[in-house]
Amino acid sequence: MSMRLYGYSKAAVAAAQSEPVEMAEVTLCAGPLALRKIAAFLEEAARLMETMGPAFDHLHLADRCAGFGDAPAFVVSTPDQK
Repeated sequence: MSMRLYGYSKAAVAAAQSEPVEMAEVTLCAGPLALRKIAAFLEEAARLMETMGPAFDHLHLADRCAGFGDAPAFVVSTPDQK
């Protein structure tokens, strides 16, 4: 199973860092409702990846689920993208 995690620190975003850093570990701090919404978002992303094939690029949680506009950006991409 192929999966990589990338991210930006708040300082990197403030400094307009253009390249994400590969992460060894992430911690998701969220309650049950947010976790269920994220799970549904991930299911939707997986379904779109399968149906769109190579045309799938990336998907933002805040664009698909209400209530995440002020949360850190959460983006799903294909395994071959960074």
